[in-house]
Amino acid sequence: MLAKRNHIRVFVASTVRDFEYQLKQIYELLDSYGYDVFMSHKGTILLDSLQSNLKNCTDGVEECDVFVGFIRPDYGSGVLEVGGKSITHSEFETAYSRNIPRFILADYRVEFTRALFKNSFVIEDMTSK
Repeated sequence: MLAKRNHIRVFVASTVRDFEYQLKQIYELLDSYGYDVFMSHKGTILLDSLQSNLKNCTDGVEECDVFVGFIRPDYGSGVLEVGGKSITHSEFETAYSRNIPRFILADYRVEFTRALFKNSFVIEDMTSK
């Protein structure tokens, strides 16, 4: 039985390549718990045809209440210049700048992730380092 809609908007950010099946499962799980899931792969992010994909995606992050991101071996698409940021990277930055609850899961094949988050922790008063 599906849960009653709670209308908490959850943005899911991830590269899609070789991850379609898992994204489908993630969407169905969150949706079954009553969340409004914002996921480009499922077409649930509002699109403005006058805006770029990057802008549509970061606008989706601006509208959400919670951010769920996946760090995967593939960097992602939407990089417009050499050394530029992917759409997923920009989504992460937008969520961080909004200071909304963020849940980040990393693929075991991404070795630098442990080093990246090694010194990050939450202190008792809920401030983060």
